[in-house]
Amino acid sequence: MNCAARPPSLLVLSGEEGIGKSHLARLLLADPALAPQTRLSGRCLALRQPLPLQPIIDALAAWSPPPHSVLPSVTGALRPLFPELSRHLPAGLVPLLDELSGQILRFRALRALLDATGQTILMIEDLQWADHTTLDFLQQLLASPLPRLTLVLTHRDDPTHMAALRDLLVGAPPLGAQRIDHRLSPLSTTEVGAMATARLDDHSQTVKQDFIHALHRYTGGNPGAVTEVIHSLATQAPGIPPGVRAVFAVPDGARRRTLAALRTLPADARAVVEAAAVTGGPVTTNHLAALTGLPLHATEQAVEHAWEHAMLHPEPGTDAYRLRHPLAQQAVYDNVPLYRQRALHLRTARALSHQHPPPLARIAHHYRYADRAAQWLRYAEAAADRAAHSAEHDAAADLLLDALTAAPTHDRRIRLALKLGRAALHARHGHHAIDAMGKVLDHDEPAAPNRGELRLARGILMRNQGHGTAGLDEIAAALPDLTTRPDLAARAMAAVALPSTTGWPLSEHLAWMERAHHLAPHTPDPALRLAISVNRAGALMFTADPRAWQAADAIPHTADTCPEKLEIARGNANLAHAATLLGHPRRAGAFLARAHANLDHTQSYLTGHAATAQLLLEWCTGQWSGLDNRAATAAADYADIPDLAAESTLVQGLHALATRGDLNAARYLLRRAADTTRYDTGVVLPAAAAALARIETAAGHYSQAIEATKPTLAHLRRTGGWMWGAHLAPVHVEALVKEGHHASAQDLMLEFAAGIADRDAPAAHAALITCQALLAQGAGNHDDAAERHQSAALSWHRIQRPYEAARATEAQGASLLLLTDAAAQPTLLRALDAYSELGATWDAARTRHHVREQGMVLPHRRGPRGYGNNLSPREREVAQLAATGHSNQQIAQALCLSPRTIEQHVAKALRKLNLRSRNDLPAPKSQLS
Repeated sequence: MNCAARPPSLLVLSGEEGIGKSHLARLLLADPALAPQTRLSGRCLALRQPLPLQPIIDALAAWSPPPHSVLPSVTGALRPLFPELSRHLPAGLVPLLDELSGQILRFRALRALLDATGQTILMIEDLQWADHTTLDFLQQLLASPLPRLTLVLTHRDDPTHMAALRDLLVGAPPLGAQRIDHRLSPLSTTEVGAMATARLDDHSQTVKQDFIHALHRYTGGNPGAVTEVIHSLATQAPGIPPGVRAVFAVPDGARRRTLAALRTLPADARAVVEAAAVTGGPVTTNHLAALTGLPLHATEQAVEHAWEHAMLHPEPGTDAYRLRHPLAQQAVYDNVPLYRQRALHLRTARALSHQHPPPLARIAHHYRYADRAAQWLRYAEAAADRAAHSAEHDAAADLLLDALTAAPTHDRRIRLALKLGRAALHARHGHHAIDAMGKVLDHDEPAAPNRGELRLARGILMRNQGHGTAGLDEIAAALPDLTTRPDLAARAMAAVALPSTTGWPLSEHLAWMERAHHLAPHTPDPALRLAISVNRAGALMFTADPRAWQAADAIPHTADTCPEKLEIARGNANLAHAATLLGHPRRAGAFLARAHANLDHTQSYLTGHAATAQLLLEWCTGQWSGLDNRAATAAADYADIPDLAAESTLVQGLHALATRGDLNAARYLLRRAADTTRYDTGVVLPAAAAALARIETAAGHYSQAIEATKPTLAHLRRTGGWMWGAHLAPVHVEALVKEGHHASAQDLMLEFAAGIADRDAPAAHAALITCQALLAQGAGNHDDAAERHQSAALSWHRIQRPYEAARATEAQGASLLLLTDAAAQPTLLRALDAYSELGATWDAARTRHHVREQGMVLPHRRGPRGYGNNLSPREREVAQLAATGHSNQQIAQALCLSPRTIEQHVAKALRKLNLRSRNDLPAPKSQLS
């Protein structure tokens, strides 16, 4: 922009097709700072017979001279070229018979006309297609710049056109002129993600990271290609969920352009480009010669032609070539006849098989598409074995799934299904394996031990993928077939030991756990013995059994083999979840550290399991800074793993409620979390139901609060999982008391107390004190209620739960108010300070409103009371909510203020920020000061 504002100057924008040169140039021309300048633009066209000076003429034809302006007499020579300006141009000159003299005159006339436009920006796009006359004229302009002219040129930087442009663009600018050359680079993965988020969905958390990475890889980060692919997706399948595995079709526009460029190549060059497209990756000249049958020297010439026409690009750091990006590769591949595709795939597979070590997965791919099923299956199984041995479980599962669909015999399908079951337990897309193994069980009649192993693996996957008790039933059904496999029988028993809010009664889970524990010493596989120990520790911890600590301490901190490391990581992630839930934050942090120490972050499920445990720990312990963004990222990353997505979404919902008072977003996110979770181990359902009930209670809708908690409360009763009721029991008791159902509230409190009596669950015991305080308050025993709320606050503080401690302190202050106790105000102010430190806007607003409602005056904090032109904390709070689209009524409800007060705060914020309307307010993440 500085360059354009200080002529004479030259700005050259270059880059590959679709990289955004024209977009950037138009943004420059639209800059308000350049409004006083005349802005002209023309585009060179790819014509078979280029029209001389066409982009210059198009640009100047759109200019209207000011009234009463007098143009230089030499411009009269342009009358035949500019009928639009005929009433402004002087009389025509005598035509010159000599073409060279005529061109000199036209050049002089065009310079004079350009100079008459005043301070001007002239943009010429797609200079690679310019005719020689246009290039000569621009060369003259650059050699002797007009003092008020800024020239903006865009061109592709492919080798085909650079020779014609070299004389024009190479060299230093004349004295007194300035020049900027800017080559546009492809977008980063993050930038592609931003484009996808903006175009596919309004909620960034639904655009999954593997989709974004696939889109970036497929398009090479080219903005034009990204736009076309996204538009194609949105057109073909409106509302497509970006969380699914990305399978892209080549957009029509990209296909036409790629094939048009391909047709301009000589036959040999087309052949090497097609061969490179079939190989699917970087390929050397020697390999291309072998694939095409061309002599090496002819292949080298063909590759050079393809490079000059920007069809092949050198692979950095190698002697290989590739197509620009997979989108172009797919367009070329689809254009190759099927018989030639198969022949090229076969040649590629045979050539790759001679490499050391052979790339088994690539060889399998090429044999598959060469229609050689036997070789494909042999190499696919070998590649899956290698991937599984290297802990690349996603790759192994994908290879086995594909091979299983084409395996010709029962024995082979059963063998592949067994391997798939082992790989899929640690893979990401387990739901595909569930169906595949189910078909083998139904149709191939495996013998009892194999049937039992398949049922076991399938049942574990079903449990992990959220099939509820159906997964547990499938594992239990495997046990009769595992009488000769005590190791797998023990694994099955340990697998059903982990309890769930929607699972069996805890007594059944624990009974299976003890049976597995007794079988474990008889299993020869150390990884399996460790898995049983891990599951036992997890089951004991989730049920708050005091024996859990000894079982957890018996798990080694690390191991030498990859399978054992995975079990240690899985077990510690489970223990971290449970310890956080029950109120042991320090131990939860230690478990997480051990989990991460045993992960190499290729196991996406286990990595996500540890990541969501971290989110929950940060929420519970009040580490809220940036937590919303981290939770949104996790929800997107693990959108296809229901329980991980549910935990991430739960944190988002709790954060939206507490920090923004955004009731609509909180309701949506909390309900989605509850609907998404499948095998919930007491984490999601109770917390989501409790938060939804708190929203209803705050609005005085006590019967709705009771209904919101009833279904999850029924799960706790059925399973006996009262240790998971720390969030749920107090809000249900409060709603019952306020609705006048004191006897029901008392019964629930006693049931809760009995359920956790012998459990090591500090959070549940702190919640029990809150339940007792609420009952005392409902009975009019306000002094007893205040003491119990204070006791609850101390309990919450001891287990590093600052949010719950602040809420208990607020409740203590409310009880003291009913006693007209002088301690009420400082108690409420302590709660207010705690909320403010956390950023709990919703609760702070409620407390502030409660204090004022009692006629108390909030003391001013130290520091200046006036904010001048800066926003006050309240104005900033209101502005952030208004910026996210909330109405004054909604903000008033969230902050416990009147709509009129909100209106005044919005008006002050707009005035201080020098904005015209609330639509101009910056997003909440922006710095409002």
